[in-house]
Amino acid sequence: MSAAGLAAPPRAPAAEPGERLRRAARRWGPVLALYGGLKLVGFLVFLHLLDSTGDFRRKNPRFGGGAHAWDVLSSWDGWWYQQIAVHGYHPALIPIPDATGPLTLQGNSAAFFPLYPALMRLVSEVTGLGPYGAGLLVSVVASFAAALGIHRVTAGLWGHRAGLVAAGLWAVWPGSGVEWAVYSDSLYVALTAWACHAVLARNWLTAGFLTCAAGLNRPTSVTLIAAVTVAALLAVARTRRSGRPRGSGRRWGGGRLWRGDPPRCGGRFRDGGGSWDGRGARQVCRWPDGGRFPAADHAPDGVRAQAGERVPDGDRVRAGVVRPLVAVGVAPLGLLGYLGWVGLRTGAPGGYFALQSGAWQHEFDFGRHTATVFASVPVGHFDYPYAWPLADVVGVGVVLLALVLLPLLLRLRPPAVLVTHTVLTLLLVLGSQQIFGNVSRYLLPAFPLFVPVAVALSRLPTALRLALLTLAAVASGSYAGYVLFELGVP
Repeated sequence: MSAAGLAAPPRAPAAEPGERLRRAARRWGPVLALYGGLKLVGFLVFLHLLDSTGDFRRKNPRFGGGAHAWDVLSSWDGWWYQQIAVHGYHPALIPIPDATGPLTLQGNSAAFFPLYPALMRLVSEVTGLGPYGAGLLVSVVASFAAALGIHRVTAGLWGHRAGLVAAGLWAVWPGSGVEWAVYSDSLYVALTAWACHAVLARNWLTAGFLTCAAGLNRPTSVTLIAAVTVAALLAVARTRRSGRPRGSGRRWGGGRLWRGDPPRCGGRFRDGGGSWDGRGARQVCRWPDGGRFPAADHAPDGVRAQAGERVPDGDRVRAGVVRPLVAVGVAPLGLLGYLGWVGLRTGAPGGYFALQSGAWQHEFDFGRHTATVFASVPVGHFDYPYAWPLADVVGVGVVLLALVLLPLLLRLRPPAVLVTHTVLTLLLVLGSQQIFGNVSRYLLPAFPLFVPVAVALSRLPTALRLALLTLAAVASGSYAGYVLFELGVP
């Protein structure tokens, strides 16, 4: 064969900026519109409930009160984040004089991780907004980024419709009231979703740095760190076992290089960089490791490559061994760095955990507190620490729902990164002593639990699917907003 026969065909010219913008609007517009519309409905219902009852007017502005209904959005943890954004940190282990109860230390700002308040301060300085406006802006933008990430992960494995529904469920799920509040949850879920997507795309360095950033945002990032580590080590093991990294070889279509072995489905690739020729857009193919994707999406998380190109050996080694190991090394740096800094400032290596236990009564107790709540709530007893009756009833319902959805998720055989993150998040939340009414909020990062519901709803007619989501959005103003902020402690 001549050298000319081996040469790759010329690349297609790059799209104009206007065309790129139109493509992005067609691709992401429905996701943003659905999430934003559903979230706005629930948000307005929440504010209406606040204003109609007026209970917030009789409460301390730090603890669910304020002069206006929207002031509630910056109370509780939001007050602390504003103080950090304006005044910085003051870590210390300060004993409470003559303390005899479970709280032995005074609470202070060190309990709250730094990424979110740092972004609040940056946005405040750039835009001129105060800490409240800057914090709300960061949360709202991050919530849309989280919706896109949840859609991207779900659509890449179970199809566009399921991804669209999953983004809508993120707007109405129990605990979603904190998504548009001065809270760090939206930012954390956005980082988590896109880190999982980067793992599925085998963009290991991106996954490592996003996980590192998540570690600067919430302590529960330990579950994401473990998930990225497990996925990376599995990738390295596959490379060593097969003698070639996942992604080597020449399997591509539509200008995309496959990463890994061919899927099992009835389609085929056309030569010359043509499109995937399956049985239509709704056909679902299955990767050898269990992940699925719709045939029309080609290989959604592949690497751009021209037909006829090979990935150089050095690039294959970096992709298959070095980069996953770098991700493993980078992922925990944010979490370990902040915990180490707090330990240094407080003069105790475990200063952060001492503060959580002594000032906030929040610690891992291997599920004893959860068991107490489950034994008490069904019989109407609320004599355990930090009992908030209606919020705790919602929390019990959310836990039961999660325990039903987990095996349904496992039946779909999701990739290891999603399974590890979801299972460990459940174990961490249920194994900790905390304000139990916050369980719905703490389980928001376990977004793969949305998937079984999203897959089921995606099979319904569009009008019925939209009606169900809208009904849930209206109800979410109460169970995901008002109950969390006014009848509990978010």
